[in-house]
Amino acid sequence: MKKLIALVLSLMMVLSLAATASANVIDPALVPEKTGEITVYLYGDKTPRMQELCNNEFAKVFLEEINCVVNVEFIPWSEYGTGNMTDRMILSGGEDFDTTLTDDSWTLQSYTKGYVQNVKDLIYNYMPHYVAVTNPDSLANYTYPDGGMYAIPFGNKPTADTFRTICVRQDLLEEVGMENIASVEDVKEFVAKVHAKYPDMLATMDYVLPAFLLRGIGDRNLTELTTGLWIDEDTGEVVSIADSDEFKQLCELFGEWYNEGVISKDILTNSTSNNVLFESGNYMFWRGTSGTTVYENLPNLKKVIPTAQTAEYFLSPEKPKYKTQYENTAFQIPVTSENAQYVALFIDLMCTAEYVNMFAYGIEGVDYTVENGKVHRINTEELFYDWMMFNANISLFPEAMPDDFIPVYQAWDDGAIRSKKLSVKLSYDDIKNEYAQINAVWSEFAYPMMAGVVSYEEGIAALQSKLAEAGWDKYAENISAQVAAALQ
Repeated sequence: MKKLIALVLSLMMVLSLAATASANVIDPALVPEKTGEITVYLYGDKTPRMQELCNNEFAKVFLEEINCVVNVEFIPWSEYGTGNMTDRMILSGGEDFDTTLTDDSWTLQSYTKGYVQNVKDLIYNYMPHYVAVTNPDSLANYTYPDGGMYAIPFGNKPTADTFRTICVRQDLLEEVGMENIASVEDVKEFVAKVHAKYPDMLATMDYVLPAFLLRGIGDRNLTELTTGLWIDEDTGEVVSIADSDEFKQLCELFGEWYNEGVISKDILTNSTSNNVLFESGNYMFWRGTSGTTVYENLPNLKKVIPTAQTAEYFLSPEKPKYKTQYENTAFQIPVTSENAQYVALFIDLMCTAEYVNMFAYGIEGVDYTVENGKVHRINTEELFYDWMMFNANISLFPEAMPDDFIPVYQAWDDGAIRSKKLSVKLSYDDIKNEYAQINAVWSEFAYPMMAGVVSYEEGIAALQSKLAEAGWDKYAENISAQVAAALQ
């Protein structure tokens, strides 16, 4: 009898486990009966482990949960943004894809061109997990005057003043006898002292109007709006940055560094991504990302410089913090895709507590373990980007996140002000020719000045003249009118 009872209990346990294993996280009622297939474009390089998981465990999950074959392809980061590879594919109607990453600026231009689908119904009809863990403010940022939503913002973590902090090599800062960075003068002192000790080290590679340095120049609180135009957060005024004293000081600062040999001579032509350059150990500082550099970039940096440490500082720390985004990234679905429902289910699946860590880190026990409530990575190859996947509501913190920094990180957004930029949805319909020409002029004439390659004195007259020829007055007046109307 005891053996029979034991056998029955054993069978019951097996059946219970089988039922648990077969239970779907995604509601089967939302999943089409016909097996679908989608192509997802990410950026960078597809690592061997990512390829292996996409062929095996990830593929199995996608089939079982959403009845879909998901082809994850990678293209260079240089193809990110409006006018590049995915835009050309939509325009040509050639090779199909079903989703790729985007941001608010790119989405706005894609919406204006009619390149992207309205995803509002998809979000509320097919993405319950996503809605439960997503900040609703991020959805508002991608909602347009017609009431539609034209991208799916993804991820949920602190984002106040993203790219507006300076991330420094803290080990070098301490090595040269400094305790803190709070002003541009502090940055100059830091660079001079490190350069004296390590003559081959470079200051930074972030030259395209680095907001983290502009924060420390002057008294205004400026946020970049569009090419050459910034918005004053206090007044709502649209500022021509090329005509500003802040721009002059920034160009002069990079000019000094370029002449001192702490700016790379190939800064304008080096296409290597900035995170890779910083992680090489050859740079003193770059832009911060609301505290996440400590776990997103420091581990790779420590592989090169085991003693390296990083810290993020606010220049002019008395100034307010602003929220210009509420998401890690966003997904857009092109108008050419006929598989939008599967894309929605794919994104919803990545927003479940059951799978969020798997897609970021791999298979527990093989690619990572959980130790003291944190992720310890065994496999260090990139999968779905962990910076993209992190959601404060469901993700585990990585092991690299210091315990004493977690409460600082969790409180990062406290007191942050919603940027006026988020109230503005710019249209370039009436100035598309001017906008295209101004972008070309800005790249050709402003970038060399901002990198220090061409001095401010040598370059400013040519920049302003070329902008005028490109239709600057019409462009600036149009944008200013749109901003004024949006802020009424």
